[in-house]
Amino acid sequence: MTLACLAAISQQKALTIKDYPKWSRIVTPTISNDGKWFAYAHRPNGGDDTLIIKNLDAEKQYKVKFAQSPRFSEDSKWVTYTTKPSKEEDKKLKKNKKPAFNTAWVMNLETGEKSAVERVESSTLSAGLNYFAVLRKKPTEDNSKHEGKDLILRKLADGTITNIGNVSNYAFNKKGTLLAYTVDADGKSGNGVYLLTLATGELKTLDTDTLKYEKISWDDDNALRKDWALKGKSLAVLKGSARDTTLHKINSLVVFTNVGTPAYKKQIFTTQSLNALPKEMIISENREVSFSEDGTSVFFGIRQQEQKIKMSKDTVANVDVWHWKDDYIQSVQMRRAEQNKKFTFLCAVDLNTENFSKLADESLRQIITSRHSIYAVGRDEKPYLNDVNWGVSPADLYRINLKDGSRQLFAKNVNRPLGGSPDGRYYLYQLDSSLYVVDLTSNKVTNVSKAAPVKFMNMEHPYPHEKPPFGVEGWIKDGKGVIVNHKYDLWLLALDGSKATNLTGGLGDKQEIHFTYVSLDPLEEFVDLKKPITLYAYGEWTKKTGFYSLAPGKTPVAIIYEDRAFSTPLKALNADRIVFNSQ
Repeated sequence: MTLACLAAISQQKALTIKDYPKWSRIVTPTISNDGKWFAYAHRPNGGDDTLIIKNLDAEKQYKVKFAQSPRFSEDSKWVTYTTKPSKEEDKKLKKNKKPAFNTAWVMNLETGEKSAVERVESSTLSAGLNYFAVLRKKPTEDNSKHEGKDLILRKLADGTITNIGNVSNYAFNKKGTLLAYTVDADGKSGNGVYLLTLATGELKTLDTDTLKYEKISWDDDNALRKDWALKGKSLAVLKGSARDTTLHKINSLVVFTNVGTPAYKKQIFTTQSLNALPKEMIISENREVSFSEDGTSVFFGIRQQEQKIKMSKDTVANVDVWHWKDDYIQSVQMRRAEQNKKFTFLCAVDLNTENFSKLADESLRQIITSRHSIYAVGRDEKPYLNDVNWGVSPADLYRINLKDGSRQLFAKNVNRPLGGSPDGRYYLYQLDSSLYVVDLTSNKVTNVSKAAPVKFMNMEHPYPHEKPPFGVEGWIKDGKGVIVNHKYDLWLLALDGSKATNLTGGLGDKQEIHFTYVSLDPLEEFVDLKKPITLYAYGEWTKKTGFYSLAPGKTPVAIIYEDRAFSTPLKALNADRIVFNSQ
């Protein structure tokens, strides 16, 4: 394993206000997949970023002023970044009421050759065939009302450039073989969803209409890299239009499955066709569209339609009316006004049966989905809204069936939820100083901390509400335990509640060192305790920091532990090389 460290060395001297601009920090560090290139932005206080792109195996380095957001290509041969006007230039543009445009760049790391696209609104790199896509903002003099803009698509291998006009949204699938985009053209001519096969250049029209398309989403948007090959074949989008008599757009959900294959299918779900959709409810564009983990369901939001009311110009609302029985006090209502205007209730449609399920409602407004394709967790805060709560939001927790919307209560008055396992099967929370896990497949609740001789609640926490837990570090690979923090040490709690093991052997308590887990695998879901793991260490009183190695069944051993601060390490995807900085 190769380590690369960027160090900032301080000297003992008195600091003055004149020294402030000299201070700088490293931001947006990233490493190429092959571990040969490292990029970061050097940011002085109050100054402009300078992007450093460094070859870790050779004396080659590129510096780019006013640059940020570096990203390496999948094959580690290219880097993209964005430049923007300097702070001084930005002030001048604002003073003259002129827009400040950013520029997207792509650089060949071997030759240093680079090319730019101006007026960038967004940009992204595809995997696989390595395409660089840049959506441009409209020119200043363009006053057209349609949202379509130029999408510049560059093939990195040969520099071929394609300009696709009137694009409003675009997205590659994760493996980088397909590009889906929506068109919003002047006069709505050509509005639709289009699919470009990058290997062949074949362009297919998936759907066209005079409506507005938005919220494009692939079934692999949240997929793990190991699942990319099996996914990226289905996408969903909303299309709709506004009416003069109603406040909100009327949308339809359009889903395309198995695109580019003989099993291709298009399904359109309208307000009228969704069975069990409550009356006066509509599909809303205020929530993103997404697929379930197994790709058989699509999630979206609905809201109540409202009629437009014609108001006299002389009728101006200037009084806020509230009641002492309102769920929230007036100050909270005012602060959340804009958020509440865009709130939607999460719903799902099963693509196989076309059955609609309303998952959220007024009493259960928050649904926490995960990689579990059948169950989610719902939070009902209503029973506790009138209680005096300092820094916590108590709620009753429910298991939600994503296929039919049914719910089962598994915990009441939970102040401290701690989240779910990577596969979504388990959900961890604190209740009355103990830690509990619910198995969503069975709705069985287990006290996983009962075998531990210590409490995992931070009793030194100073605020007048339920004390918080120390935290969660990860779920182990065999699916039988969860790693949690105590004040200093790490503990492994069996999910059946039968056992609690101090993983760090009490070294943390003995030396007053806080240990936390550091993942060195970019693809890691679960912690593999059958192999040595790396820990970050912080001395409570010495303020030293560093890294320890913990082998199975052993006591942690220091790798480096010094009077300096270390950043979180970054590991290359396909190489045994780690980078971090220290100061």
